[in-house]
Amino acid sequence: MTTWRSAIGEMPDPQYIEAFEPGSKKYEEWLEKVMAEPWTRALEDMVRWTGLWVGTEEDFFAELRMRVGEDVFSSPDFPSTLERLNGYIETAIDGFCERGLMLWHRGELTEGDLDHYDVPGWGPEAPILVCRGRAAERPDYYEAMCRLLVRGDELPLAVLAFTGVDRHFRRYREWSGTTDELLKKLIKHSPNGGDRVPMFFANCFRPEEEFGYQPWFDSDRPFLLYPYNREGYLTFRRAMDKWVPALKELRIKVSRQKQTKPYRSPKTSEVERRLTTRWTIGATRWKKRDDLFIDPGLSAKELGIMVNSWIAPRR
Repeated sequence: MTTWRSAIGEMPDPQYIEAFEPGSKKYEEWLEKVMAEPWTRALEDMVRWTGLWVGTEEDFFAELRMRVGEDVFSSPDFPSTLERLNGYIETAIDGFCERGLMLWHRGELTEGDLDHYDVPGWGPEAPILVCRGRAAERPDYYEAMCRLLVRGDELPLAVLAFTGVDRHFRRYREWSGTTDELLKKLIKHSPNGGDRVPMFFANCFRPEEEFGYQPWFDSDRPFLLYPYNREGYLTFRRAMDKWVPALKELRIKVSRQKQTKPYRSPKTSEVERRLTTRWTIGATRWKKRDDLFIDPGLSAKELGIMVNSWIAPRR
């Protein structure tokens, strides 16, 4: 049986190539070869659909072993310990950075490092994290706001503000309540008539002649947050359902379910069971760029470039 061999130890010296073989593709060819090896493909496959994998060291290597096969896993060249695997990754770091693929052990990170991430389930009992791109990072609150400002709708901006400003979310990161309770929260956190949306962000998404006025955001229907009959409540529910996919992309989860609730009839005093809608909203731990408000040196051009970099991939 052929024993699998890794090319990790065959790395050409980039400085030698630069000095004596300019234009050589040896380093790029070696890197491409390493990034196609079974262990790197296995790491990519672990986060292909969710962007994240969290577990114990034992679970991690069991997963890796299953994906690469016994022939590769039993080879002397296979990185069968975290120390050796980290050495492989460090050697081929250009390829891993290019693909946004990283492996972290929670115990090796500082408190400052950990504050950069927001990964449910990642802790002392499950210290291994494999992640791709920005899936493990705390999302930027104002980046999420700008992605919604492109759409110019009051409803998702109110949901965002509710998850980013309300004290309940800072502590529990999830809220549940009836439709009327949700409406009260959204009215309180509406972007209209307050300072929920910073003026310099709002101005990136409206004509220059409106810059001197407080921004105003409409919804699909007038008075959407103030339903007064059954049709109004149905319209609100449909509007919320429409925004669920877009909010999910920003890591805000919105769901609703029907449940029965006891109701005492004022006429007969008998207790009846009525159907009611209960909403659940869950959100990530937002990262806020408070320095944007402190630093007066950020020019309109620089702000525009930053905002465009946030929204361009989603347009």
